[in-house]
Amino acid sequence: DFHAVEEMYERGDLDFAGYKRGIANVRAMDTAESGFGSQLIGNQYVSTLWAGAKVQSRIFDLVPQFTMTHPTAFLPVGADPPVMSFVTEKQTATIGEGYTTTKTGSNRVQVDAKKFLIRQIWSEEMDEDSIIPFLPFLTDMAQRSIAEYSDRAVLNGDTETGGTGNINKDDGAPGSTQYYLAFNGLRRVGLVDNTGNGTNHSNASITWDALIDLRKLMLDATYFNDWGHPNNPADLVYLVNPALGDELVKLDEVISMDKYGSNATVLTGELANVARHPVTTTIGMALTESDGFVNDSPSQNRSTAVLFNRNGFTIGMRRSLKIAAEPIIESDQAQIVYSLRMGLGRFTHTGAASGIEAAAVLFNVA
Repeated sequence: DFHAVEEMYERGDLDFAGYKRGIANVRAMDTAESGFGSQLIGNQYVSTLWAGAKVQSRIFDLVPQFTMTHPTAFLPVGADPPVMSFVTEKQTATIGEGYTTTKTGSNRVQVDAKKFLIRQIWSEEMDEDSIIPFLPFLTDMAQRSIAEYSDRAVLNGDTETGGTGNINKDDGAPGSTQYYLAFNGLRRVGLVDNTGNGTNHSNASITWDALIDLRKLMLDATYFNDWGHPNNPADLVYLVNPALGDELVKLDEVISMDKYGSNATVLTGELANVARHPVTTTIGMALTESDGFVNDSPSQNRSTAVLFNRNGFTIGMRRSLKIAAEPIIESDQAQIVYSLRMGLGRFTHTGAASGIEAAAVLFNVA
């Protein structure tokens, strides 16, 4: 707060430049800071707040969830299935001549709870002078943000912290508080963990065949898991960026009534399913370079499609959304903190990320 920064400056712990930076940080969202609330004050602005269309949670709620009773949870998964044998029928009651035994392998998936937090600070003048109810505005924006970033964490998670190699920032080390560093997510499966489940579309336009062929990659023949052909078609979900979603609508296989009946996109304007599997567009899926990675280059313009089986992933909730607010008396400000703790489990029968088969990625799509 202001008082702490001033004390550090007086003690000599901060030079003048550091003092100015400290004061600037504490002044977050006060009436002098344009773009962080000051545009809501004064009669020159209309009372209706025009916010960008924030896509509410579209991925997070698709993934099964469980309550974590400890910071780390271990979920058992089957490994080598028991072998069923053809045997002769017993004709006598001879004791001790049992059938051959078979072993059942097992493994486990580790889920670690990670903490996510939003802290907002604003001046009391902001609350008094705002032409809309200011605290409800802050709360609404924070809740929208939590929904959006929960989606993004599940989709884009990558714990790589080096100068290269993170799928969300391949040309420099990511900042230590980036949301995607909490755990590894869906996109990383086909781009890094199990590259056999990633398909380079060679900067070509999207095709129906390319979407369908992703299902072939999601086969775990050793452990009898056909993730790409679930009993319930709704368990297999396509995730695409908005631009690719618009391109799907134009596919010859779905645009006309003679091929797609009453669900033809020329009538509906959208493609809800591909081969009976739901399609979800998400703004959290960024355009990428040709390798499917994101960096700061202005040339990144390639789309991505992720296909995943909901039952191959799970979200552990150690702390559901918690909200705390308090005044900062010495600086005549107030703060509100939103926090949650969650982790993502990705099922692999081998115990290694390279064994994940429940997702596939189509990248480098024009």
